[in-house]
Amino acid sequence: MKRRNHVRRYLFISSFSLIIALPLLLGTYLNAFCLESPDSSDFQDVKINTDVLKGIHLLYNCEFNDAEKIFQKVITEFPHRPIGYFYLAMVTWSKLASGFWSPEIVNKYKERIDTTIQIANIRIENDVADSFDFFYLGGALGFKGRFELMKGEWISSFFAASNAIEALKTCLNMDPNNRDVLLGLGIFDYYTARLSGVLKFLSY
Repeated sequence: MKRRNHVRRYLFISSFSLIIALPLLLGTYLNAFCLESPDSSDFQDVKINTDVLKGIHLLYNCEFNDAEKIFQKVITEFPHRPIGYFYLAMVTWSKLASGFWSPEIVNKYKERIDTTIQIANIRIENDVADSFDFFYLGGALGFKGRFELMKGEWISSFFAASNAIEALKTCLNMDPNNRDVLLGLGIFDYYTARLSGVLKFLSY
C-alpha cells in the first residue's frame, strides 16, 4: 500500500505540468495561426480558429454551454477536421476539471476524445493531413493519456503520451518554425520519461 501511494504521488507530480501547460500551448498555437494573413493560409480556417478562440475564452470563464455551441458549429461546418471535435472534448474535460463528475460526462469525454483521434487518423490515412491535424492528434492523445492515468491505467497512459510525441514531431517536421510544438514535445517527453520510471519501479 505504501508503495502504491508513493507511485500515485509520483505520477501526480510528473503529470501536473501536462495539465497546466497543454491548454496554454494549444491556445498560443491557435492565436499565432489567427494572426496569419489570408494569403498564407486558408481564410475559412482562420475564421474557424477565431471562433475557436472565442470558445476557449468561454471555457476559461466556465461558460460551458456557450462554448459547446461554438464548437458544434465548427464541427457542422467542417466535419472532416479534428479541431472542432477536439475542443468539444475540452468542454467535457473542463467540466470534469471543475468538479462536475458523473458517469455520463466521463463517457462523453472518452467518446469525444476518441472521435478526435479517429477523425485525425482518417485524414492521415487519406494522405490529406496538414500540420494542424497532427497537432490536434497529439493534443488528443495527450489528454487521452491523462484520462488513462486518472483511471490508474499507467501502461496505456504511457503509450498514449508516446504516440502524442510522434504526432507532434510530425507536426514540427511539417512546420519547423513552430516553437509552440517544441514546448509540447518537451512536456510529453518529460511526462513519458517520468512514467517510464514508474513502470520500471512497479516491475520489481
